[in-house]
Amino acid sequence: MDQSIPAAYVEYRGMETKPDDFDTFWLSQKEEVERATLHVQLELQETVVFQGKKVYRIQFQALDKTPIIGWYICGETRHKQCLLTTHGYRSQKKSPHEYLHWVDAGVDVLAFDMRLQGGETGCMTPLDGPFKEVIALNILYLPKSYLLMVYQDMMLASRLPEWLGYEGYVLEGTSQAGGLSMATACLMQTATAVMINVPSNSDLDERVRQSAGSFKAFQMLCNR
Repeated sequence: MDQSIPAAYVEYRGMETKPDDFDTFWLSQKEEVERATLHVQLELQETVVFQGKKVYRIQFQALDKTPIIGWYICGETRHKQCLLTTHGYRSQKKSPHEYLHWVDAGVDVLAFDMRLQGGETGCMTPLDGPFKEVIALNILYLPKSYLLMVYQDMMLASRLPEWLGYEGYVLEGTSQAGGLSMATACLMQTATAVMINVPSNSDLDERVRQSAGSFKAFQMLCNR
């Protein structure tokens, strides 16, 4: 069976629609994340017991002061590397036991809920728009748009492994988590490795044009 990548996929570059201030904008976002003081809370889950491992409820303060909530799972003797991950769209972080295989494989785990998608993380910023698809909220005001805030959250989360004392970290995720991991890796340039699967947000122009999945909300907004 021929498993080579079709030439059309290799050559595809998408539409060139970046605004002139694209690089300047994202550089300013990176600098804001790097300047931010980390406010982190760890709470050992004493009733969640797995042999040779510790589970903490962790939360850090986002740029808008929203508590971003997740799990921190490590071995009794911590590993040198940490895995940073989240979840697919409109989902939530999994139960701690579903991350134990990563610890057994040699990396500790940080796994977070994204804002307003079914888990514990809410949002302190006032939001406006079609609440059926949270990614479209505040899209007409970019500095406070939902999409920008989740990118900022993930970029800020990428500072936690160093804060916790790890030598390096791996970004991992599928779909929305994959898209956020890819963007974080490119923007922050601090990950040891990146493992992503079917990353969302990879070709936004095409997704909006085709009304693909949750991005139908953007086409509806444009049409209106």
